[in-house]
Amino acid sequence: MIDLKMPAPAVRALQTLKIEDFSDFTKYTIDEIASLHGLGPSVLKKIEAKLLETGTYFKVEPSPEVDAYMETFTGESLAKLKQLREIIRKSAPLATEKMTYGMPTYHQGENLVHFAGHKNHIGFYPTPAGIEEFASELESYQTSKGAIRFPLDKDLPAGLIEKIVLYRVAAITPLLPAHDCKGHS
Repeated sequence: MIDLKMPAPAVRALQTLKIEDFSDFTKYTIDEIASLHGLGPSVLKKIEAKLLETGTYFKVEPSPEVDAYMETFTGESLAKLKQLREIIRKSAPLATEKMTYGMPTYHQGENLVHFAGHKNHIGFYPTPAGIEEFASELESYQTSKGAIRFPLDKDLPAGLIEKIVLYRVAAITPLLPAHDCKGHS
């Protein structure tokens, strides 16, 4: 059985799913595990940290809510949203996809990035740290403290977006030093 010094209700909840070692978590999404009685946020964080340490993670599936959000767009907006989603999913394959603040959000222990479609641009929200780290590469885009605007009439900077997402993953994952993703292209 998994030894994380968890309270008895958490242990019993995991036993009901026949989770005996960390590889068993790959059969369940983080939301399925979080919904179990006895698994509060502190226990979930311990499990998540151990999974990342062992190189495994919860089952990750596309979010039907994000699918529905994207279906509200057409044309160039939809094409760019799909491209952005693909870049994020490729760069953060362990991140859970969900809707937060009315936007597609990628979560891995905490929120990594968000994005949203707008009339004339795609908004990308990698937190202030993600913007500060790549400020010189973002000079040709309109930015604010936590947002980047990618105009619809220009190609998405796929390599830059990938670097920003990798930076965010490294910033919240102690196993990946943040400097390793700086030069990734």
